[in-house]
Amino acid sequence: MRNLLILGIILNLLACKKSNQNGFTVDVNVKGDYTGYLYLITTKKLDSSLVINGKSKFSGSVDFPTRAGLITDTVSGYDRDFYLENTEIQMEITVTKKDFYDGPSDWIIIEKVKGTKTSKLRTEFEKYQAINSKKENWSDNLYTKLENLIIDNANNRYPGDLLAEISSDSTLSKNQLKNLYQKLNRTILDPYTIKKLERNIYPENILTIGDQIFDISGNDYKEEKLSTKDFRGKILLIDFWASWCKPCIDQFPELEIMNEKFKNKGLVILGISLDEDKKSWKKAIDKHNLSWQNIFSEEDLAGEISKKYGINSIPFNILISEKGVIIKKNVNENDLKEILIHYNESS
Repeated sequence: MRNLLILGIILNLLACKKSNQNGFTVDVNVKGDYTGYLYLITTKKLDSSLVINGKSKFSGSVDFPTRAGLITDTVSGYDRDFYLENTEIQMEITVTKKDFYDGPSDWIIIEKVKGTKTSKLRTEFEKYQAINSKKENWSDNLYTKLENLIIDNANNRYPGDLLAEISSDSTLSKNQLKNLYQKLNRTILDPYTIKKLERNIYPENILTIGDQIFDISGNDYKEEKLSTKDFRGKILLIDFWASWCKPCIDQFPELEIMNEKFKNKGLVILGISLDEDKKSWKKAIDKHNLSWQNIFSEEDLAGEISKKYGINSIPFNILISEKGVIIKKNVNENDLKEILIHYNESS
């Protein structure tokens, strides 16, 4: 009986150990006098933890090593991100204050990250870069270094995130960037990383003035099908927005003015949502009593719509001709007045 009890304890311990290996724990040592909540975030909040006696802890799981950050329960930011892996992670942070345009906010300085393969990869690359970036043939050496990182870490998002950062400058040629991009395991990359890579490496794929538009279809507020194709023959102002975007909401009064002022001169406004949640989108339309039609696109800022139009932030708008050709991006009331005068005189 005693042997069976011991065996049961051992099996339970092994099961616990196996369970821990299927997820991550993050033990955070918090320097400073902060005592509120910390939030673990990726593209969304994953977990929250109250700081007690300078300690905080998170747990969860990720499919791939994934970039993350920490914020507080007020307006806040952090000096750098880190990577989550399904292992035991130790961190040391300092919570301080930093002045932004609207006053002091919480600022998190990440001092140390231990326990992950990705943190070692990152530290090793940063040391390599510091030593070699001023030497001759840096671009060729960097290319080889990145190629090895990509090949040796096919199921890690870090090489793709790193390439996305490097693609923003001119260190590597377009051909080098394209070759490295093709070697990435894009099935595991963050969609926002792919969007940034494609924007920087293939800018010719972004629609611009004079191009025929990429038509967008979806359901309107009444759950009826609606498409940008339905507005051929009219001057169309497409406003890209989301219910969570305060600057988008703040510009609604201006759009209302433009709608009333120019609707008799051939202008039609169409809102296209980049919300993930349809209920939030409908609530925003009701709350702000929007008088123009709207489409729920079922895409976010990392989707095909944003890629096609080069949308990096919202609010964002494009003005479309009667024939479906892009006239201008991010127009204001004065732009509209001049453009519509031109179109009315030429028609």
